[in-house]
Amino acid sequence: MRGPSTSTKIERLLAIVPWVVERGGATVGDIAERFEMRPAAVYDLLLAAMCYEVTGASAYENLGIVVFGGDDDAGEAWVHVEPGAMLDRPLDLSVPQAFGILVAGQSALALRGADRTGALATALDKLRAAYGERVRVSVELPLPRSLPTLREAVRAGTTVSIHYYTPNTDAVSERRVDPLDVLLADGHWYLRGWCHLRQDLRSFRVDRIEECSDTGEPHGRSAEPGEAPGSPAEPGEAP
Repeated sequence: MRGPSTSTKIERLLAIVPWVVERGGATVGDIAERFEMRPAAVYDLLLAAMCYEVTGASAYENLGIVVFGGDDDAGEAWVHVEPGAMLDRPLDLSVPQAFGILVAGQSALALRGADRTGALATALDKLRAAYGERVRVSVELPLPRSLPTLREAVRAGTTVSIHYYTPNTDAVSERRVDPLDVLLADGHWYLRGWCHLRQDLRSFRVDRIEECSDTGEPHGRSAEPGEAPGSPAEPGEAP
């Protein structure tokens, strides 16, 4: 198993840091509960972020994240964010830069636990207001890239090999799945199929499939009318 991608980590930080700043600090356990992560995963993410540096006016400056005390596995460590002096200066953003921030911010707000009325949301509203029509764009979100392969595998009755990200373990596992159908529910695409690893019928959120390939091997299974949709990919995982 491997950890989440760099882009996923950045999106999480964009959601977590403003939430912590608004509250004047929070425990790792509070953050883990809010954003549905393991305390150890939150601790590792923020500990690494303490070393991140961004370019200031004349030097590199860190993000002002401080994690101290407590047991990381128990979620007792305290997190405090003290924005650096770079934020005391007015920002002069080009239209492409403003657009990039808006896209990244909107992605972060889509994460579980993100405060859609908090500091990040209001900052994005102010950015839109400041740049007006210049950053008003129409974006058509693409379908998950694995969807065509999965649909074809369902049609052909062949087994697929997937790399699946599971939030509650914060890891990516490799699975072989016999696809039975692909369906849209509550705004998300799901793959329903027989998981060789768990030896059970499971449902996988398609946007959490990082890699997907059709093995071409016939599996001989078929969906029964009225059959239950199957458990989430991992016990305790939210859909």
